[in-house]
Amino acid sequence: MAGIQRITEAKLRQLSGEKGFNIAYLEKDYFLTALLFFMKDLEGLYFKGGTALNKIVFNHTRLSEDLDFTCTVKPSDIKKKVEEVANENPDFFVKVGADKQTEKFTRLQVYYKGYFGENEFINVDLNFHARIHLIPENGKVRHFYSELPKFEVKMLNKRELIAEKIRALFQRKQPRDYFDAYQIIKSKQEIDLQLVKDKLREAGIVYDPEKIFKNANKVYSKWGEEILSLTNKPVEYKKAIKLIAKKLRPTKKQLEELRKEMKPWQDAHINDLQKWENEH
Repeated sequence: MAGIQRITEAKLRQLSGEKGFNIAYLEKDYFLTALLFFMKDLEGLYFKGGTALNKIVFNHTRLSEDLDFTCTVKPSDIKKKVEEVANENPDFFVKVGADKQTEKFTRLQVYYKGYFGENEFINVDLNFHARIHLIPENGKVRHFYSELPKFEVKMLNKRELIAEKIRALFQRKQPRDYFDAYQIIKSKQEIDLQLVKDKLREAGIVYDPEKIFKNANKVYSKWGEEILSLTNKPVEYKKAIKLIAKKLRPTKKQLEELRKEMKPWQDAHINDLQKWENEH
């Protein structure tokens, strides 16, 4: 796109010193932001995930390594469009590859021309199966790169964006998910628990908040290395998990009510599994 110049190595080093971010991760964040800018007008893409949270809802509480989208168009159409974006901007990008490709999910790898390593790439995760519950909205992307214009992208509704991040706590043990959840709660963002439950049910997962705190040592063991590399304002793991527990951990009475509420669904889910096993 005419008029958009890539950042210089000197400017990256200057920004790294001013902002206090790891320079290699800052470089990736820059090229990721540039890619998001070049993709902003593509139809059928709705920005989501931790990157959307940190670039739109928060003010860069951490850097990002990938782009996540819910898609309403064919996988082949999106891949072709992203390849066109890369080809039209050869000063920024080298090529586009596909790491995973199914009817429901595709992960593209967009290789960029960096200063601090070879064969560096950005993961672009495209979900074609996820249901969009709320009306999407436009979000202003915050960044501190003077080489790039200010811009907006189509994104999941903020309530849905937050609900998906809370759902991630039930699905995996990634420090960045817990860090983002801490920032959601700390900044007093509204959490739509019914929407969280609906999204968990769609994924075949029981809403049991205790799952968030089980095997917490797995999160703790990776916390320091991952969070320190992505943020200039580290948060202690104990501080983060304590605030998450205060907000999301149910009382005994609430837990009993939850189990009663979920039992019919659990029984139906178990019956479906048994039926499938008998048929196969």
